[in-house]
Amino acid sequence: MNKLTSIYLDLIRFTAALVVVLSHAAGFTSLKIPIISGLGTEAVVVFFVLSGYVIAYVSNNKENNYAAFFKARAIRIYSVLVPAILITFFLDHIGLKYNPSYYFSHPNFYSDYSFFTFIKLVFFLGEGFNQHLVFGSNEPIWSIGFECIYYILFGALLFCGFVE
Repeated sequence: MNKLTSIYLDLIRFTAALVVVLSHAAGFTSLKIPIISGLGTEAVVVFFVLSGYVIAYVSNNKENNYAAFFKARAIRIYSVLVPAILITFFLDHIGLKYNPSYYFSHPNFYSDYSFFTFIKLVFFLGEGFNQHLVFGSNEPIWSIGFECIYYILFGALLFCGFVE
């Protein structure tokens, strides 16, 4: 993949991610842009399909052994997960201090900031077994656990020879 194609794909992925963030933020703010808010689901699909394409390309050309592949995926996931948890924790505490009624009137807010919840999120145990773990106002954090499962499945299929 040449540099221009890589930049173009990253720009599309960034735009899709931004649309997803704005569509989620619309539930917490008065900022509602109908054309953006209504495309959140489609933007998730675009982001994941392009990410899958990029990961397949990289795993064939750069991360061609399981150690390199899983190390790169772990860095990718934790570089998003840990800041997301910390930012959510701090911003929610500020929001709860200055406008608690807004938080508690929101149907998706769940104020469990326990160490046990943090551990479950870090080990991707927030979804499944009849459980939907929400960390403060960051309900979309559930998707990172599924992303991790997809990485593991793809890596296992790739390095066991089931995918070329």
